Amino acid sequence: MMDYESVRKLDPLGLDERLRELPLINERADVGTLRNIANGIATDTVPSEFSAADALASLRDSDFILSSGIRHGENYIESVNGFERILMALGRIANTVPRGTVTTYAHVNPSDERQRSFTGSDAEALFIDSVRTSSADAEHAMRVFAENDIQTGLAAIDKSLDTLIESIIAVRRGVTATYFTNELRPYFDAVEIGGTSYAGAGGAQLQLIATDYVLWGVGSADKVYMDYYADNVRYLSPDQRAWIQQCTDRQNGRSVVDLLIEGNDSAGQDAAIAIFQKLKKFRFPHRRIAQDNFKLRGDDSVGSGTYTPDILDVLIDKTQENLRRLQDAKGEQHA
Repeated sequence: MMDYESVRKLDPLGLDERLRELPLINERADVGTLRNIANGIATDTVPSEFSAADALASLRDSDFILSSGIRHGENYIESVNGFERILMALGRIANTVPRGTVTTYAHVNPSDERQRSFTGSDAEALFIDSVRTSSADAEHAMRVFAENDIQTGLAAIDKSLDTLIESIIAVRRGVTATYFTNELRPYFDAVEIGGTSYAGAGGAQLQLIATDYVLWGVGSADKVYMDYYADNVRYLSPDQRAWIQQCTDRQNGRSVVDLLIEGNDSAGQDAAIAIFQKLKKFRFPHRRIAQDNFKLRGDDSVGSGTYTPDILDVLIDKTQENLRRLQDAKGEQHA
């Protein structure tokens, strides 16, 4: 299992000082300096000497440079010879996609004075910290779920959702739609690497995608949802993907909701109902934040995960549908 704390401490590309300057570089839209840094990554990096942890930290730091360049109109995949090759090699070593993700933007981003940031603002610091904290709790819950019985796993998921709800409330209060749309969102554009398009760090990459899949998504016949899952599961860490596989193998390819209903597991149904009620408390504010952001953009805009808020409607519908199934199994009235 990857030790994220140790990854936060790493600086394999030697970019600590330059990344401290990144907010000022971005404020000046200094693509020349960014290009020089990208050139240094392309010429000086020897991925074959890196561990998986080194490679993950390198993807973290190189993506801050790549994404900053794209935000200011220059794509270093196209303009810097060898940069794409380095990213692809780092992705293979880290066993992840060849660019930054939510994991690199928040989870393995240092939390001290070395924290990487596009803007250096208090709002971005709050955003990073909220994602880091909620991601850590959600990942812990998924590990507990994979390595223990379903009842123990459900209790861990329930607890992790408290942090997620607190985080979305903090983001809604501290990161305005205007700031996110105009200042932060432009750093999360998709980019093509090795002939494949990869989204910037976004909410679709949160560990919650694994929680949803294991709870109710396994075996779903909904093409929109399954396409969404297939597109985004690749952004999860190797450990996160392995835990999903452990869960689905143990459940014989069935969802937790199906197993609880078919097994007439009353205690398990109660635990799952509580989880789905908490998921609603997260999903409705999340959708409102997305809707507020999209009001400030063009009609053809997409989010950082290359989706419109419509996908959040799908997830809310699925959350409510499975809550109703559990309540029906218990003979309860729908809230």
